Amino acid sequence: MSEIQNNENFEELLEESFKNSNTNGKVVKGTVVGITPTEVYVDVGRKQSGIVELKELTDDPNAKTEDLVKVGDELELIILKTNDQEGYIYLSKKILESRKTMDKMIAASPKVTTRRRRRDDDEDTAETESETIEQATEEKEPVVFEGVVTQVIKGGILVTCDSVNVFIPASQCMLKPKQQLDTLLRQTVKFVIIEVIKGGRGRVIGSIKKLAEKEFWNDIEPGKTYTGVVKSMTSYGVFVNLGPVDGMIHKSELSWDKIKEPKDVLSIGDVVEVRVKDVKKDKKNISLAYKKAEDNPWEILKNNYPIGSVIEAKVVGTPSFGAFVNILPGLDGLIHISQLSLDRVEKPTDVVKVGDVVTAAITNIDFENKHVSLSIKEVLKAQAEAAAATEQPVEEAAEEETADAE
Repeated sequence: MSEIQNNENFEELLEESFKNSNTNGKVVKGTVVGITPTEVYVDVGRKQSGIVELKELTDDPNAKTEDLVKVGDELELIILKTNDQEGYIYLSKKILESRKTMDKMIAASPKVTTRRRRRDDDEDTAETESETIEQATEEKEPVVFEGVVTQVIKGGILVTCDSVNVFIPASQCMLKPKQQLDTLLRQTVKFVIIEVIKGGRGRVIGSIKKLAEKEFWNDIEPGKTYTGVVKSMTSYGVFVNLGPVDGMIHKSELSWDKIKEPKDVLSIGDVVEVRVKDVKKDKKNISLAYKKAEDNPWEILKNNYPIGSVIEAKVVGTPSFGAFVNILPGLDGLIHISQLSLDRVEKPTDVVKVGDVVTAAITNIDFENKHVSLSIKEVLKAQAEAAAATEQPVEEAAEEETADAE
C-alpha cells in the first residue's frame, strides 16, 4: 500500500531539517520584495534575505511565481534552514499550509490511529502497536476539504490537498454507473476525512461519498424528484440508487395499473425519474413513487368523464353480483347485475364474459370511497327510446304515401 502513503511525514521532515538550528521550524511573516521565475524574495525582518522557491509555494507544476504572489504581499512562512555564510533564509509556504491542513484533518477525522513501531535486536521482527481514538464528530457539520485528483491507483485515487495526499477508496468515490476511476484524474473534488493514521509514514483516508450522503440527507424532502438507476428487485418492490443512497419503490407505487411483479414495469439498470413519497431520516429510509401524479386515473376520470358519459370498457371480472369493467388503466368500475340487461339476469355470465368489450354509461362516481357504478341497461333504454322516437305511426305513414302518389 506504499502508493497511498503520504509523500512525506512533515513532522519528521521538519525535525530533521530543524535540529541544527534554533530558528529552523519557526513560523514567521514575510513581505514579498522581489519575484523571479523560480524564486520569491521576502523580508522577514532579519539581516538575511528570505527565499521561497517556487516548489515551496505550490504543488502545481504549471504555476508561475508572478501568478501566485505580488510585491507587497504578506506571507506566513516556516523557516526550513538558515545559511549564514550565504546570508539567506530558506522558507516554505507549502509545508506550513500542509501542517495546518493535516491538523485540520486530524481534528475533523472521526477515527485517528497512532502507530508506534517496536523493534528488537532482529530487524526482521518489527512489530507495530496501534492506538485508535474514535472522535465524536458524527453529529457536527462535516469539515469539507477540496483537492485535485493527482493519481489513479489500485483500489482508488490520490487527491492532493495543500500538499497532503489523501487516499479515497473506489467505494467512496461516488462513481456514476459504468464510470471508471480514470475519468476523475485531474478533477477537483470535495471530500471529508474518515480516518487518519499517524506515525511513520502517515496515511489520510477520505470519502467523497460520505460528504454527498450528508448533503443529500440535508436536502431531501417529500415531493422532490430524482433521477436514479434500478439497482435490484424483490417481490414487493424495486430498489433505486439515487447516487449517495438508495430508495425503494413499493410495488403499489410502480404503476396505476395492477401488476403482478415489479419486473412487469422495470428492469435492473433502467434509468428512472422518481418522486420522494416519504422520508424517515432517523432510519435512513426513503420511499419513492415511480407512477406519475398526472397519470392518476381518478383525476383523469374527474376531468374527462362526467356522470352520464357512455364508454366502451373491457370486462375483467364476473362475480355473482355483477361485472367489473376496466374504465382506465388502474381504474375499474362495477356494473351491478340489475344493470346488465333490460331483461332479468340470473347470473352475470349469462350476459357477459371476461374479455368482452361492452358499452355502458357511468351512473355514479364516489371519489371518497373510490367506487364507480355503470349501467348497460341505461344505454339499452336510451337506444330503445331513440329508435321509438324515429318510428312513425302506420296510419300517418300511409297518408304520406297516398299524398306522394297523387
